[in-house]
Amino acid sequence: MNSQLDGKVVLITGASGGIGAAIAKAFAAEGAQLVLHANQNPDRARKLARELPNASSLVLQANLTRERAVKGLFAAAKKDSARLMYWWPTPVPGRRAMCHCMK
Repeated sequence: MNSQLDGKVVLITGASGGIGAAIAKAFAAEGAQLVLHANQNPDRARKLARELPNASSLVLQANLTRERAVKGLFAAAKKDSARLMYWWPTPVPGRRAMCHCMK
């Protein structure tokens, strides 16, 4: 497949949920390497990573309502995947989260 995402690193927040998992699968199908975020269900995110054998996946846990945790999430993602290119924030209905934008 000829994709502009081939080899790019994408951070997907909420990857342990249904919407986030579907987004992760779509990015993996395009050849992206993934950083999968989970808060309460990191085991589901790890299971998802195992289901995507063609995608290199890193699973990180963080509470996105805590600014320090958000900064730590991005620091860990960049440390492991220096080429972090994209951040896909999966919306969580009814919850408020702080946004740490990439520069």
